[in-house]
Amino acid sequence: TALPISKTFFFGYAGEAITSRLRSMAFGAMLRQEISWFDDPHHSTGALATRLAKDASEVKGGLGFRLAVVVQLISTMIAILAVALVYNWQMTLVTLSAVPLLIASGAFQMRAL
Repeated sequence: TALPISKTFFFGYAGEAITSRLRSMAFGAMLRQEISWFDDPHHSTGALATRLAKDASEVKGGLGFRLAVVVQLISTMIAILAVALVYNWQMTLVTLSAVPLLIASGAFQMRAL
């Protein structure tokens, strides 16, 4: 049970770090705009604050848990193929027939997130 907990922690930490950096870069880019840029109704204070919160959170959702799922699926497929090759090459062929099922289940899991 330590591996899923550490996976969640480290990918969550990386997602938070990237989100924080993205927010600060976006805020810095907003501060470098000309004064007339803020006169546009699309660039009001509330709209800019919402944009900072929403855009960075969407990136975190894509990099945090979803990336962890992709890494887990790829590492599972590599481990299964390695074990199958160690024991029997015929078993490897049977295992390779399950790869489309693994890919389909991974795609289904990604859409559910």
